[in-house]
Amino acid sequence: MKKHLYSYRPLDLTTIELDALKIDSSELSTRRRFLIGAGGLLGAAMLGACGAGEETVVSTESTTEDGYPRTITHMSGETMLVNRPTRIFDVSYFGTWFLASFNVTPIKYSSRSDRLNEFRSLAEAIGVEIDFVEFLDDDAINIESVVAAKPDLILGQVYHTEAVREELEAIAPVIDIPGNEDGDWRDRLRMIGDILGMTENAETVIAETEAKLAAAAAPFDLQDASFAYVIPGLYDGNVPICQDSAYGPVGVFSDAGLTMEPEIASLTGEVCTGVSLELLPETLQTTDLLVFVEFFSDTVSEEFLNNPIVAAMPAIEQERYVQFSGPTVQTTALDVYSPAVVDLVLPIIRETGKKYQSIREQ
Repeated sequence: MKKHLYSYRPLDLTTIELDALKIDSSELSTRRRFLIGAGGLLGAAMLGACGAGEETVVSTESTTEDGYPRTITHMSGETMLVNRPTRIFDVSYFGTWFLASFNVTPIKYSSRSDRLNEFRSLAEAIGVEIDFVEFLDDDAINIESVVAAKPDLILGQVYHTEAVREELEAIAPVIDIPGNEDGDWRDRLRMIGDILGMTENAETVIAETEAKLAAAAAPFDLQDASFAYVIPGLYDGNVPICQDSAYGPVGVFSDAGLTMEPEIASLTGEVCTGVSLELLPETLQTTDLLVFVEFFSDTVSEEFLNNPIVAAMPAIEQERYVQFSGPTVQTTALDVYSPAVVDLVLPIIRETGKKYQSIREQ
């Protein structure tokens, strides 16, 4: 699961349709509205970020104390950046969405062909124009497209870059950002801030994002609730439970204040752990709220919930669960979870809070 967690295609379930949720359009951040706190620090620093295919524009006004050259410590070692990068080619899963948190757009974003439509919709939702390049058929980086783009930095993740690292480093410096199992959104944001020479700005973004999450959760007393994040389906007889809060979709609920029971937090998988169907009721027996997320299907069947073992669980009988199905911009935002897309995640927090509130009133 370490390399292919986001490839899960769980069984269909009954769902709460997120597209039906009312989202105040004033909450959706555009490229120039998102980071305007702290007296407009980030807006002043990054005003005029470029569109797809153009050089990334990064102001030096707020970053003179950081300086270049600078050494970036990342998941594959250390890389020296002689100058601030202005032509970033992103072959990682997350990089583009964290660059957007600084109002910076890569010259190219390479991704899997089966996710391109989702990512295009997400980019449109947050007001970012991105030039997408598909991976090759075997989920490999298209080296020719990287060469043609003439980048001065390549953002990657180890599981994509390790097989072609020498080829990529012959084109431009390569920096591997943390994956799901390596760190949470704060770690990714800080690394991107370091790359751009905007470390202080990163802390401002973190504070603003945490404030938004806290405000969305505040009406519902979620700090009193325990949750389990479950991928609704059977994989070799096991049901995956994701317990690592560094994994974005789990981190959203942890950041909203929900907690994990010790039985869940102590599971030993790297990001998710397969629990046998027979042990599922015992594992989840003291959990207040189950969260089912289906990223890849817009209709969710009742097959999983109608399994006799699952259906007999108190949480199911008492309807102590929420379900979210995709692909929608909300579930895609949940998947990549960065400050640039956090406004799209807030309805998920509110829907979960309303469900927990209704449980408490029973």
